[in-house]
Amino acid sequence: MALLLLLLLIVVGVLAVFVTGMNRAAQQQERDRITSEALAQAKAALIGYAVTYSDTHANQVNGHLPLPDLGSSRNGIPGEGNAAGNFTGNVVNLSVVGRLPWKKLGLPPLRDGYGECLWYAVSGAFQNVQQSPFLNWDTLGQFEIYTSNGVPGGTVSAVGANYHQRPVAVIFAPGPLLAGQSRATSAVDSVDECGGNYDARNYLDTSDPNTLINNIINYFSGTNSATGTTSLATPKPIIQGTVRDSSGGWLVNDRLLTINSDELFRGIKKRSDFSTFIASAVACLSFPPLPPPVTIDFDTLLETPVSPVGSLNVGRIPNSACNIPSYNPVQKWRDNLFYATCTTGSACLTVNGSPCKGVVIFAGERGAMQMRATNAQKNDWSNYLEGPVLSAFSTGSANFFGASSYSASAPSTDVLACIP
Repeated sequence: MALLLLLLLIVVGVLAVFVTGMNRAAQQQERDRITSEALAQAKAALIGYAVTYSDTHANQVNGHLPLPDLGSSRNGIPGEGNAAGNFTGNVVNLSVVGRLPWKKLGLPPLRDGYGECLWYAVSGAFQNVQQSPFLNWDTLGQFEIYTSNGVPGGTVSAVGANYHQRPVAVIFAPGPLLAGQSRATSAVDSVDECGGNYDARNYLDTSDPNTLINNIINYFSGTNSATGTTSLATPKPIIQGTVRDSSGGWLVNDRLLTINSDELFRGIKKRSDFSTFIASAVACLSFPPLPPPVTIDFDTLLETPVSPVGSLNVGRIPNSACNIPSYNPVQKWRDNLFYATCTTGSACLTVNGSPCKGVVIFAGERGAMQMRATNAQKNDWSNYLEGPVLSAFSTGSANFFGASSYSASAPSTDVLACIP
């Protein structure tokens, strides 16, 4: 009897442990589901905001993203969930992290599986307040995502050397509190909905650098650890969670979802008015006088006159050429516009058989082997133009042949316009 009783106690104990484990697993699965759905909803809303930006902002290009919610004390707007305005210290190419501006996006306050409101970081080149000189399908995100197995040297880039896959925005589910973090109620910001505070160190991991993840931290410096200047040479490293140490403790519990430029422009290039925009861009120089083409240093934006190639001057459109309000969007795409004029000032070339004094070319979307990241790559015509168009442009040929209008079904095709 004693042995049977002991056996029964063992069975009951094992079943209790098993049931507890099952309940914990089910609870974690439910938390993960809630987190995944919240991240996906936020991503869809941000992409929708970027794809429709011009609908609510006259003479602006699509692709801009809102600043995060930096708190009512910095946003310039009372209440929670609002995107920041032009806060003190904001400059071109300043990347910013804060809470997801859910109210600006027409959303409820989205929370992860632990009840924490989502956070969000936007690349400086895509923020809609201090706007970058260029914003198009070649504009780079300024974050680089890393994964880690929690051992020294075990951290690797998630996208390798493909600059064009760097995220333009990152959405964070901060998860539960880690050692060193404090989520005490803010004394200066409205936090009736989400609670806590706006110091990114208290939500995005880790609180302090750790060599096991190559000292990567998911926040910036600056006020509330929220801002930092980033570039092609110095992208902001972000660690993808979850990461545990050898004893099973959490180093990073942030769950995140990224947005890259391809995902933004997948919708933008399918808009019915995108072909109209391209037509207006190539028509920008359809009237005299014709300014000379230039080359552009994309690091400094310095423009340099070009030397003739054959009977043509070939290069890019100078900034002064289309610098009028109705053509403001053209400025953001100027790195995709190429331009050739006759050195004689009279018609010396043909575009699809018609005599012209010059030609404007809208370079299509980059192909699989084309890179448009560095200054050198941007000034290599072969990274933009293809086939007969590239040959004619590079050699100063008098005959240009190609498409006369943009098609969403063939976005990489170069579009040509005659300057009569």
